[in-house]
Amino acid sequence: MKKLIFTLFALLISASSFAQFERDKIYVNASLTGAGLSYSTASELNMGLNATAGLFFEDCWAAVAEADLNYAGKKLQEFGAGASLRYYIIQNGLYLGLGGRYQHGNLVQEERTSFNDFQIKAEVGYAFFLSRTVTVEPAVYYRHSFKDNDLSTFGLKVGFGLYF
Repeated sequence: MKKLIFTLFALLISASSFAQFERDKIYVNASLTGAGLSYSTASELNMGLNATAGLFFEDCWAAVAEADLNYAGKKLQEFGAGASLRYYIIQNGLYLGLGGRYQHGNLVQEERTSFNDFQIKAEVGYAFFLSRTVTVEPAVYYRHSFKDNDLSTFGLKVGFGLYF
């Protein structure tokens, strides 16, 4: 009897998580990026905020827009905005993302030098469902700079997502 109940429970959980990645669902996320864990040779370790919104245009495929602010100390260092595609693998919460972004910032050095850059972003993350619509989403990302390789960034982010 325990095995039957466990099997039914596992099927219920897998069916409810699949429903979150269906066509026409809306996704919203707020993340803490870096958290002292991102690294770029052009700057020291930093922290930032990231806001993401997306729409599932096909089952397991989402078009995502994002904006972020990255801080170094008390001064604004970078602002970025971009768009990407996400694919949720086998409806289990694991996702892959790939997209492009514009970044404007100031290099924190002896002289303040502002820059504009276009970057390609790759991301791997997982959506842990706390309820039917709320998730905790850790992710690892890499942003490759076309302007200067020193501006390329590797980091970790953790956020809370909502699926409507």
